Amino acid sequence: MTTWSEADATRYELAKDLLNAVIAVYSSRIDQAKTPEEKARFLTEQASYAEVAQQLAVTDKEAVLRVLEEYPQLLRSLRANTA
Repeated sequence: MTTWSEADATRYELAKDLLNAVIAVYSSRIDQAKTPEEKARFLTEQASYAEVAQQLAVTDKEAVLRVLEEYPQLLRSLRANTA
C-alpha cells in the first residue's frame, strides 16, 4: 500500500483544480464554436484533459508535479486566447 502525506494531498487537489479549469475553458470554447469541425476539435481536446484528470492519482507524485509545472502556462494561454 502506497502512503501519501498531507502535502501530497494538497498538491493533488491543486493539480485537479488546474485540470478542471482547463476543462472548463474547453466547455466555453465548445459552446462558442463556430463550426461543427471546431466543436469536434474542442470536444476531443477537452476529452484528453478529462482523461488525464480521471487517471491522476494522489500517489502518482510524478504526474501530479507534471500537471503543476505544465498546466498553469497552458491555462494562461487558453484563457488569453478565449478573451
